[in-house]
Amino acid sequence: MIRFINHIKHKRHSLPLPKLFFVDQTIFPTSKIPKPCISKRIQYRSFSSKIESQLFSQALIDTDSYTKIPGRTIIQVEGADSLELLQGLTTNNMPLIGQGGPGFLQCFLYGNGRVLADAFIYPKNFGSTFPHQIYFIEIHAELGQTLMNLLRLHKLRSDVSIKDVSSEYSVWSIWGPSERALIGKPSNPFTRLPRGSLVYKNCEYSGAQIWINDNRALGMGVRIIIPSKEVRKFRFTLLAISSACLPNGFTRVTPDEYKLRRILKGVPEGPSDFVNKVSFPLELNLDYMNGGINLVSHPAK
Repeated sequence: MIRFINHIKHKRHSLPLPKLFFVDQTIFPTSKIPKPCISKRIQYRSFSSKIESQLFSQALIDTDSYTKIPGRTIIQVEGADSLELLQGLTTNNMPLIGQGGPGFLQCFLYGNGRVLADAFIYPKNFGSTFPHQIYFIEIHAELGQTLMNLLRLHKLRSDVSIKDVSSEYSVWSIWGPSERALIGKPSNPFTRLPRGSLVYKNCEYSGAQIWINDNRALGMGVRIIIPSKEVRKFRFTLLAISSACLPNGFTRVTPDEYKLRRILKGVPEGPSDFVNKVSFPLELNLDYMNGGINLVSHPAK
C-alpha cells in the first residue's frame, strides 16, 4: 500500500493536466462538455462580446438632454380602493405614495411569483381634501392590455375604475448635469389650482405634477408625464403647460439616445429584457433599482 502511494506521488507530477475550457466565466474540463455544446458556447460568447464592444464604443451624451419615450401605455387607476388593489399586486409599498409625491418603480407578478411586467406608478398629486387618490401606471405598450386584464380580474367589487389614457399623456425623460436643479419645491407651479391644494414634499419636479426621480441607476435623470394634446380644463390649456414643463437650456435628442443610455447602465425595461412568466423580480435587479421593497420585508401593520 505504501509503495502504491509513493508511486502515485511520483507519477502525479508527470501526468498531463486535463484540458480546461472557459465557458461563461467558469472553468470546466473539456471531457465534461460535449463537442456540440462547446461550439455553441464559443459562438454565443464571441457574439455577446462583439455586441458589447459595439455598444461601449459609443459615448453617452452627458449634456443636458431630454426626449420623448415612445411605446409606453399609461393606465389610470382611480377610486377609493385603488391603493388597496395595487398594494396587493405590486412589489413596492403603495402607502409610500398614498398621499402624493413622486412615483416609483415596481413589478406586477403572477401568482407563482414570476414577472408579468415592470412598470412605474405615479400618484396624481392632488391635495388631501380630494376624496381619493388617482394613480397612473406607465408600462410597455406590448403589456398594456395584459395588465388591464389583470387589474379587472382582481378588481371584483372594489370601488376602482380602470382606463387607458395613453392618448392623452406622454412620457418624457430628462437627464444631464443640471437635472438636480429641476427638483425642488417649485415657487410658481404650472397650475391654476388654489395654493395649498397640491401636495409638496420638497422634492417635486419644477413644472410637472406627475413625475419620478429615475433612480434605477445613477444618471438616469427625471421621468415626467405631461398632457400630449391640447385639453381645455379650468379655462386654461394643458398643452401650453406641458411645453413649460420641458426645461429651458436642454437639448431634445432622439429616443435612441435614451435607449443607449439605459442599456449601457444595465437598466432592464420592457419585455425585451426579461422573459414573461419565467423571470423572477430579482433577476431584473429590482431590489438594486429600488423597485422591490416588498421582496425584502413588509412594513409592520
